Amino acid sequence: MSYLIVNADDFGLSRGVNYGIIESHKNGIVTSTTLMVNMPAAKHAVSLAKKFRTLAVGIHLNLTVGKPIHPNVPSLVNDKGYFHSKKDILNKANVFEIENEFRAQINEFYRLGLDPTHLDTHHNLHGTEPVNSIVKVLADEYKLPVRQLYKDKKSMNKLEFCSKFHGDDATYETLLDIVECARINPIEMMCHPGFVDHHLLKHSSYNIQRIKELDILTNSLTITTIQKANIKLRTFKDLGFI
Repeated sequence: MSYLIVNADDFGLSRGVNYGIIESHKNGIVTSTTLMVNMPAAKHAVSLAKKFRTLAVGIHLNLTVGKPIHPNVPSLVNDKGYFHSKKDILNKANVFEIENEFRAQINEFYRLGLDPTHLDTHHNLHGTEPVNSIVKVLADEYKLPVRQLYKDKKSMNKLEFCSKFHGDDATYETLLDIVECARINPIEMMCHPGFVDHHLLKHSSYNIQRIKELDILTNSLTITTIQKANIKLRTFKDLGFI
């Protein structure tokens, strides 16, 4: 049996993104999403998640967009209280403050009333150190699986991660390639569907592209292709990672 997890990143980034993710789940192939708890639309995302319980929700740990949850992490923010940019954060961040902020985000997720299925990071920051080591510690502590950015022969999680479906490569042809790969190994496919709203245009350079992704993820041809390939759409929880 072949499996595919389709995870929509950035749940909570804006209401438009939230609605796009829900649409991609209700009428498309998205099975899972990860929530940014420090974003303005996080509570809106949670309210939607509680209505659509079949959508699995994990935690999108974030160090690069918005403001922190923890009240005292000065090395993570600029003089206006916002996280440093992606290119600056790792040069300026204190390791202990990264861990404190991530733990605060995880605890906030639970406080919002959801049970997380897994962890990943905004901009896949856990592909670098020291973030990777910190996330591993927290994953063990909270007993949650983590998005595997690279093949790890020692890991019990044999799920391969695919980030191809993004930007100019967010095409039906790319999706076909991912489906073919899923015939051999279970795959988690990252995606970023969404409807465009004012907040998204103002705060994310990846905006109009989300509509394109949404269209492909909900296209009847996409759904039929996956069915004909006998690929089962699953979540981290379905596959027994938690």
